[in-house]
Amino acid sequence: MIFAGKMEKKLTRYELLSDEVLMIENGGEIPEVTYHGSLHYLTEDPEGPGLLLSEEEILRLKLAVVAGYKKIITRDLMVENREKGLYRGLERCTANWNRVMGFGHRERLDLSEITECVCRDLKHFFCIEVNDVITLGKPTCVNCSTESLIVLFAAVGLDMADLPKEWKLLPKEHYQT
Repeated sequence: MIFAGKMEKKLTRYELLSDEVLMIENGGEIPEVTYHGSLHYLTEDPEGPGLLLSEEEILRLKLAVVAGYKKIITRDLMVENREKGLYRGLERCTANWNRVMGFGHRERLDLSEITECVCRDLKHFFCIEVNDVITLGKPTCVNCSTESLIVLFAAVGLDMADLPKEWKLLPKEHYQT
């Protein structure tokens, strides 16, 4: 095929899959939706390559979903993002956690790595947030209930004894929005 006076290079199977992995990992707030779009494009779309994907290739795309959710969740647990427009808060973090867990369980994926990362990042987030609110007098950015947080802490295996005791002063029922 000629495009703008040049031969258009046909992508290899690996390159096609790599492009889709990149789109899934960076494709927005719900990576699972991008995953399904990628599957459709790669296998069924009349304008797609019409591939018959191996289990290994499908697994690669599924793991991209987990990686995409990890990026989003990490973004919302980075304390330096709290005052930026891209910050969605712990309520959205919890929603994305539930989405990735649901996807992972349906697809029978090992989610131990993301669980460990979220546990570590959540603990770090609360240590900084508590200090900023209690010591420095900054307003809290915690936008979910204590109950939601306790469920999230349990889901990621976070021992609440590892958190500053003042963390319970942060959830939304303790401040005015």
